[in-house]
Amino acid sequence: MRKSTLALFAALAILACLLCISCQDSADTADLRVTLDDTSRTLSPKDPDFEISSYFVTCTDTNGESKAQVTSYRTSFVIQGLPIGGYTLTAYGRNAQGEDIVKGSTEFNLSRTNTSATIALSEMIGEGHIDLTFEWDASLTMDPSVLVTLSPRDSKSTDEIVMELTATDGTAVFTQNDLPSGSYTLKAELFDGSVKVAGFVEAVRISDKATVSEVISFNLDELPDSYGQITLKNNAGVPVSCTIDGFPSNWTVAAQEDVTVSLETGSLEEESIKVEWYLDGEKIGTSTQVTFSAEPGQHRLDVVASTDKLGSTGSTSVKFEAALLKSVGQPVLGSIVTTGDQGITLSKDNIVTFLHDGRVAIADNGANKLYICSIVKNSLDVEFTTDLTYDVSHMSALPNDYKVAIADRTTMQLRTFTYNANTPTLVADKSNESFLMQDTGMKWSKVYALMDHAEWSRYEDHMVMVGMVYNSNKADSNHSNAIGYVDYLGDIKNGHGQYLDYSMEDNEFELVTTSPLDDEVILWDNETSQLNAWYYYDNGTGGGAMYIKGDLPGLKPSAICSLPSVDTGVCRVVMAIGDSFRFFEADRDDRMNDTAFHEVTSEAVDRSSLDGSDLDTAFMVLSRDLRFLYAFNSGDSSISTYEVTEDGRLSYVDRTQLDWAASDARISRNGEYMVVTTDEQPEIAIMRIRVSE
Repeated sequence: MRKSTLALFAALAILACLLCISCQDSADTADLRVTLDDTSRTLSPKDPDFEISSYFVTCTDTNGESKAQVTSYRTSFVIQGLPIGGYTLTAYGRNAQGEDIVKGSTEFNLSRTNTSATIALSEMIGEGHIDLTFEWDASLTMDPSVLVTLSPRDSKSTDEIVMELTATDGTAVFTQNDLPSGSYTLKAELFDGSVKVAGFVEAVRISDKATVSEVISFNLDELPDSYGQITLKNNAGVPVSCTIDGFPSNWTVAAQEDVTVSLETGSLEEESIKVEWYLDGEKIGTSTQVTFSAEPGQHRLDVVASTDKLGSTGSTSVKFEAALLKSVGQPVLGSIVTTGDQGITLSKDNIVTFLHDGRVAIADNGANKLYICSIVKNSLDVEFTTDLTYDVSHMSALPNDYKVAIADRTTMQLRTFTYNANTPTLVADKSNESFLMQDTGMKWSKVYALMDHAEWSRYEDHMVMVGMVYNSNKADSNHSNAIGYVDYLGDIKNGHGQYLDYSMEDNEFELVTTSPLDDEVILWDNETSQLNAWYYYDNGTGGGAMYIKGDLPGLKPSAICSLPSVDTGVCRVVMAIGDSFRFFEADRDDRMNDTAFHEVTSEAVDRSSLDGSDLDTAFMVLSRDLRFLYAFNSGDSSISTYEVTEDGRLSYVDRTQLDWAASDARISRNGEYMVVTTDEQPEIAIMRIRVSE
């Protein structure tokens, strides 16, 4: 009995020791609940390679010894029986192919009261590559270059990449290797010289060991004549499903008029989406709705959208046309070129003319510069610059002989240049300063007009000046008005002149205009209220300048313009007087007649009912094809367009608004462009004209 009792006590003692040891071991361990924060994981049903299907988690202690490895299809699980202490938890998100595509890690101290760890999957894994080819119509650019900007959005391990690409035969290639995986925005801009002619922004996804490869086309146009189309890009998965709503079905909008479009995001809440809009690569808005206006031509509108999820950046783009939907003949503002744009310095004193090949020559008296520019994407690209050492009052170009003449308003010298369209450059002729101050006793004091057509002479190529001369053959105090010819078939010294009148009075014409054909000059004298028309008359033996006149007392026109006539033997003139147009005609057979002009009262037009009031028309210009009359109104800084009908009358079309009053305008020989200057601002307006239905 005694031995049994002793044995029982011994067994109880051993059991107590075992229980004590067991309790001590239990007190030094705990179960760890791990939660994977997948709010930043990649979610892209359109791209399975970027969809997480499983997770792999490792747990190491402070000595780097692995304590647990867990594979799970759930975002929450328990690791049992970990000793109390510090751990490093690393989690990997894997796609269906078992490839790690995203990871995260955290440091965690496990205790009896701290048993829940959260791991944010915040880092995309690996490095990838990009290989893009840009292409465009090489015939539409003269000096192309491509500027590419690649910007990381949710990857912080690389800097923004900016690179200018070499362009060859309408293509340029952009390659980058070993880019950290993640979301990027790619901005590409195509330049012709210094003028940007196209651009876009797209979302790009870089993934481990993969190459983003695509051929992307830039949209270019000479004149807008085709429709765009909507394109959804899916370079590496577009996790945000979105469409652009608000465009007409033919993807054509009116140029320079407001357009409002919106991003339709389906079931996603607008507040959770970050949006960026880009028009031709330029950022224009950051909300789900944007309003913009576009210059005439083809354009691309991009929207880049993302959520707070890692790698969720997506993009959608629309190619559309901003068309000249105004009436045929009506100018539409292409752009305003101001000082500093495209390397050009402008003042408020600019003389412009179109050269024979469509380039624009600009003599800027304030900046003392002469520019030759090409019109690129509704803007000016400077191709030639030289210093001016004189003030320019008139500039004109001969289309057949590549000659440019410039009248110096200070010395009254006519300077002539040869234009090289291939370079392009202006080279001064040898006898650059030989005319106007000499020739048959005529000394010029003012130039009214500088004309470039051959209607005035039997010579094919020559320049015609109209202005005031000091006649050294008469009394020193007297002046006359005259026409001067410069014959370009020979040397400039072959120039000669002919008097328009022999008045001994110092009368100066206030209003002067020429027709686009340059076959007549119309002049108005306020002092005598006299309308004068001078034209070339060929009598079979050489001919010369003839005039027809009309005394019209009481009239105070603000602008005059020569009009085409149904009868070629009739000289027809329109005057802007107040808010009315009044018309005057004369028979050319009445040459040298002082009373030939008479008013056609039945054709007078009250513009106030059509075009508004207080217009104060400063000058008028005819289109190159004589189909349209443009009245430039200083009262409301506008351009009124009138069509010249088959019977020679004017039919109101519409009015185009400007930001300032125009001082002069020139129209290209093909009629598609108008360049407008002003003495109010150091700016030049580039207008586009729709020439056909």
